[in-house]
Formats: sequence, C-alpha cells, structure tokens
Amino acid sequence: ARKAFSGLEALEHLNLGNNAIRSIHPDAFTRMKKLKELYMNSDGFLCDCQLKWLPQWLAVKGFQTTVEATCAHPEPLKNRSIFTVPAESFVCDDFPKPQIILQPESTVAVLGRDVRFTCSAASSSSSAMTFAWN
Repeated sequence: ARKAFSGLEALEHLNLGNNAIRSIHPDAFTRMKKLKELYMNSDGFLCDCQLKWLPQWLAVKGFQTTVEATCAHPEPLKNRSIFTVPAESFVCDDFPKPQIILQPESTVAVLGRDVRFTCSAASSSSSAMTFAWN
C-alpha cells in the first residue's frame, strides 16, 4: 500500500523478514529519508512492470546484501532473484492481474479474539482467483 509506512519518517532500521511480500509500491519508502538498514526475504514477488523500480532502488541504497527477493511470477522468471532479472523483463503485458477493489481496514486485535478482514478483488481473466493469507 502506498501509505503503509506513513508516520515512520524517522525510522532507521526496517525488518520485513518472513513476510509473504508480493509487490511493493514505488512510493512505499519515499518518506523514509533516514532508513539505513532494510531486511527482507520473500520468494513470492510478482515481477511485473510495477516492481521494475525495486532492484535498482535497493542497489542505490546499498540494501542488496540484506534483501533476498525472488520472483514467483511470471513463470519464466520464477525462482530468480530480482537482482538478476534484466529491467526490460519486468513487464505487465503477459498475464491478467487481479485488482483489489476493497482493501481491509486497519483494526485493533486482542490476543485470543477473532479478527475479521474483508477484501474484494476482480480480474479480467476467466481463471478462478484464489486468496491466500499467511
């Protein structure tokens, strides 16, 4: 989400390890001017045109050694590090991508109590959509 890290402008260390990250919005880290360390490991990236910016940004910031990011889709890029994928291979024209129509709202969770999130998506594909929550 574009504003996922809003209010964290002074953050210097960010650990996104063990999160099933699929994509990151280009503006996600824009306001984090003091970020010195970024840790991330995900083998589920959707390596499309919207992720094209990430490998270069990570390299410029010097985060390549603390980030393990692997493509899960499209199939020709599956299991490849985003750092080894040529920029021209990050394209959006080879498959229909579902769009999130309704995003879950922020909520406060209490230990031991159920929390319900509502999400809605649509796709131009005739294939069935599946949702996974980790």
